[in-house]
Amino acid sequence: MELRELFEAADTDKGGALEIDEFTEAFGGVLGKGMNEKQLKQLFMKIDADSNGSVEWHEFMNYMLLENQTLSSMKQEHFEYVKSNKPDPPPKTERQCHNDMITCVIVIQQEEYQENRGGSSSQQPPQAGGGAGSKALVSTESQKKNIRFVTSSRDGTVKVWLGLQLKWEKTIQVSQSWVTCLTFMNQSKRLVAASANRMITFYDLNQTNYYTPVSRIENLVGVPLCLEYYAWPKNKDARLESLLVGDDLGICHLYNFTSTDWHYCEFKLGSRQANECHQHEIEERFNQKIKDQYDHHSVDKKVAGGKMKQSALKSAGMSIMEGGGAGMMMAGGGKIEEKKKAMAASSILKKKAFAYEKKEHGIQIIEKQIHKGWITKIKFYPDLNYIVSSSLDGFIHIHDIEDLSYKENKTFNLHQKGVNSFVYSSKHRFIASCGEERHIIMWDPFTLGALSYLYGHNTSVQDLTLNEDRYHLISLGTDKVVKIWDIRTYACIQTIFDKICYRPEDRLTSIYFDRTTNNILACSRKINLWFFKTQEEIKTSHEYPVQFALYNGEFEAVVSGDDGSFIAVWDIETGKLMSKFGDSHGKAKITAGCFDSTQRRLITTGSDGTARMWNFSNGQCLTELLSDDSGRHIEQEITGVACAFEESEVSEKMAHVIAVGWDRKIHIWADEKEEEVVCNKVLPRNEQRGHGDDIMCVAYNKENQLIYTGGHDGSLIGWNFETGYIKFYLHELDPTCMSKSGNHILESKSVDCIVILYEPKLICSVSADQMIRFWDFDPTNTRQPVFTFYGDHEKLDALSAIATTKDNKYLITGDTAGCMKMWDFTQFVFRQHHTSDTISQRWFIQAHRRVINCIEVVELGAQGEPDSNDRKFIVSSSNDHNIHLTRFLDGVHIGQFGQDSMWNIHDLSAFANRPPRYTRSWLARLKKQRREGRKKQVGFKSDTKGGISDDGGSLSPARSPTRKMTMGGAGVATDEEDKESGGSSSEDEGKGVTIKGASQYLAYQPKDKKADKNKNVNEERYFKNILRLEPQIDKGNHLKHLKNKLFNEFKHKYKNNNNAFLND
Repeated sequence: MELRELFEAADTDKGGALEIDEFTEAFGGVLGKGMNEKQLKQLFMKIDADSNGSVEWHEFMNYMLLENQTLSSMKQEHFEYVKSNKPDPPPKTERQCHNDMITCVIVIQQEEYQENRGGSSSQQPPQAGGGAGSKALVSTESQKKNIRFVTSSRDGTVKVWLGLQLKWEKTIQVSQSWVTCLTFMNQSKRLVAASANRMITFYDLNQTNYYTPVSRIENLVGVPLCLEYYAWPKNKDARLESLLVGDDLGICHLYNFTSTDWHYCEFKLGSRQANECHQHEIEERFNQKIKDQYDHHSVDKKVAGGKMKQSALKSAGMSIMEGGGAGMMMAGGGKIEEKKKAMAASSILKKKAFAYEKKEHGIQIIEKQIHKGWITKIKFYPDLNYIVSSSLDGFIHIHDIEDLSYKENKTFNLHQKGVNSFVYSSKHRFIASCGEERHIIMWDPFTLGALSYLYGHNTSVQDLTLNEDRYHLISLGTDKVVKIWDIRTYACIQTIFDKICYRPEDRLTSIYFDRTTNNILACSRKINLWFFKTQEEIKTSHEYPVQFALYNGEFEAVVSGDDGSFIAVWDIETGKLMSKFGDSHGKAKITAGCFDSTQRRLITTGSDGTARMWNFSNGQCLTELLSDDSGRHIEQEITGVACAFEESEVSEKMAHVIAVGWDRKIHIWADEKEEEVVCNKVLPRNEQRGHGDDIMCVAYNKENQLIYTGGHDGSLIGWNFETGYIKFYLHELDPTCMSKSGNHILESKSVDCIVILYEPKLICSVSADQMIRFWDFDPTNTRQPVFTFYGDHEKLDALSAIATTKDNKYLITGDTAGCMKMWDFTQFVFRQHHTSDTISQRWFIQAHRRVINCIEVVELGAQGEPDSNDRKFIVSSSNDHNIHLTRFLDGVHIGQFGQDSMWNIHDLSAFANRPPRYTRSWLARLKKQRREGRKKQVGFKSDTKGGISDDGGSLSPARSPTRKMTMGGAGVATDEEDKESGGSSSEDEGKGVTIKGASQYLAYQPKDKKADKNKNVNEERYFKNILRLEPQIDKGNHLKHLKNKLFNEFKHKYKNNNNAFLND
């Protein structure tokens, strides 16, 4: 109430809202402490969500709640789990993977692994896959290097892997059956392995013969499926440690160990897997029984007659009696005596009383039926003092650790089907469980009441694990989809799709988070380490391809959106992430974005046809743009969005949002600042002929109120915004815009970018075939493009983005290979110059590794200042998940948004000597310029800056018969730069020559080492050298007719007439 009273008191004009001066005076010292006037204005605009110039009470409260809670947590939770992309090695590679799927994984720390049998310890054991994690340890490089991962597999083996490099250390062949689960006993330092042949085996990994069991429990009633180990505190009822075993019959076995030298083993004489821990004792007792039996046993004469077969001798255990038993044989007793003793041994083995032996010391055993189905997991939690078990019978029971007695009214039964796994958070006191259903249940272990249901998986959830330090619940679906949940908000904050194909089964068997190494362990036939990285550790700006990165001058920030439906806000001055929110369009990708007329709200569109308006400062969705009154959105993907408004202060016209997409229509919404706005205009009207293919881009011209749209088939149309009728079919003015053969995809005719140039009053359109065309605002009188030239990127690449400066004197183009080029139009005059002689290419750099989706020119300096170009920067976003900042003047890479080391945009002295990342072809041109720049050659045009002319900006045939272009402002590359780029490219040699006629060509001929100097020049060599010196003539299908025409004219005039050729 006090805050509300303070707000009302600050409203001096009693209008119900605070103006900027009222807000600054009342709350500037509290909310904006330490801020200057400009920052206070930005804070006011943040709170003013609807951008009406005043802050109302509900806006003020929304900011207080969202900024202090959601946004603060949003700033802390910038992270991602980065999955491994390494496929499984081939089978039978023992030191790289198992031969079959992994069934369980545990982690053993170095101090747990070392020999220490003397004292007891209360340290908790490492948890098996899906467990709650081992005791918190300080993560050091030494621990990460010496940590051991132990895996069991269906191939019957257990393998030990060392360190994060997963270096193979040892392999233990447990049995020929599946090894179902593992655990490690900290105090006795024994590895426990349960197998499907109803056997539990104990190994000492510190012994030389680690592969030999030190104890073994055999002949269990059911198949052991899960294990749990607990080390008791000192002086706890004489118990040192306990082992829990759950099997497929629902029986729980509790083994309490009361001595440090405990031992338990069961063995069967003559078995292939006979226990060797009592081998000597077994042989002595066995031989003694044979002797006693032989003394009182009469042998049948038939046996003495030799009818006993050799196979009976082997089955009677003769192999066991080697050594100690053989010493009792009489040296010269003959075969009859040997057969008699073998017969005695056979009779002993037939008696079950002698067939099985059991050794038991320092151990107590309790068995009890606790479930009616398979026990899938069993755990003991000391702070609960309960045993928690889950089963395929659909129940989770709670039992007493003393005698396995059932706790009354302690059964969780909200699962409708079998339960696969569960985890308990001791820090937050909840249990999360999953099963055959497609959801996860979070519940209170004390009241057994459900806290929340987590929906999002499309298949059954098979395993769970926790990252308690980050409040993350990690779940694994049977479709290899891993989801990260925030246990505070119950929201899914990351989804990982594992697209690797595994063999023999294409699935992940278990998942486990290790807090020591901060990794997720996802198991197939090998361990897949998925690293957890904070924003500072993430090597890319986004986790997904970035579709746009827009500079907002009001907030001095860059706002970006990616395919994962995340929107991020970055500080332009340092490159630091300011805020980030996700799920902006659900599971759909973000396809386009723009700011509203006030630059306070962000408009985004999705691949599912949704369009929304956001307060990007706090992630609040302000408006949903619908297609009709029924509340539905556009049915097909939206590819472009723009905001239509007038900058005149006198105008009171409402701003509008324009969207285009795959439905080949233009949708227009009025900016009514409501929660839901219905589309009020759809173009074209029924009687009009619009685009014949998908619309790829849209731009609004605020001077003549026209909407320009570019189509995938090369069409370019101007629409009247007020009437909705088509005013110009611009593509009809240039026949090369459309495909003559009708195959616009093969010929790359798609118009992907349109930009409005207000200074020369032109529209610039870019098509995928690298043709850049300039159109007049009113092309009625010109009937053709004002100017057209070729983009001159690499031959096989297509132009994908374009941007211009405010004065429209520079253009920056980006392509599908991640390259950017700057074009200088300062000496070029539109409508007067019809060749590209005065257009220069300033630089051509490798800005990204993949397709550039968006380019923005950021102008921080005042326009017209002498050093205004020094205060200009380029922001580019790409499919390589990155947003880069590039210096406008020379193309030097400043940095990547979100990188470890932040930059200071006001002091870039550290980048003064950094060379640009030139492309190989551009470096070849600079190298040739340095080598030949001082020579005066026929066909070369000297640059005013000491350079040479360049044909890189070749014109269309109709506009440039001489095809000359200058290259300036790029400087000369050093030898070191040539080395970094791998040297010059042979295909670029000879560029920069202008062919005016055969006489000039003959005056300048490059030396050919293999050619005969006295050999007459013929027509074939002439045309061959034209192609070598003018490789750009082959670029683009639009130049093919020029090449054919030149070739035909040459053959017709000079065929079989070398003298005429030489005379000319």
